[in-house]
Amino acid sequence: MILALGAVIIGALVTSIAFLPPPGRPNVTVTLLGYTNDATGTRLARIAVNNLSASAIRRAALYHIQIPTPTGWTNLSYSHSLGSEMLGAGASQILTVPSPTNQPSWRISFLTYPDAGKGQVVKWVVTDPLLRIGLKPRYRIMFYEIHGDWIEGEK
Repeated sequence: MILALGAVIIGALVTSIAFLPPPGRPNVTVTLLGYTNDATGTRLARIAVNNLSASAIRRAALYHIQIPTPTGWTNLSYSHSLGSEMLGAGASQILTVPSPTNQPSWRISFLTYPDAGKGQVVKWVVTDPLLRIGLKPRYRIMFYEIHGDWIEGEK
């Protein structure tokens, strides 16, 4: 009886976390700090990612290098090479990524998840199986694409 009651309480807590509304768009800045070279001479851009939000976020491993087009922008390249990183409120990190060559301007774009930490894990555990069987939970894990400013390439 006590075990069943404990299971019901834990199930209710897990479900309540999984169905919390998603947080809003995180306040994240992406800034070019400058350029450097790796050991082989490849030009790398040094990028600062700053979480200005009041809560933690997760920066996904995926990033895109984008270039402008007459109708907006397009992805020039993408990579999963950075690894995912959780940034606490007010935290920042510096990344190095290969900079595009022969481009008049470009920017970098990251995916960020405002549901970071244990809440995100619980949401994945509950919502992923529901999505796999065709049910749409009311609140899903949201991600937001965060764009850096356009960077003028060397001429």
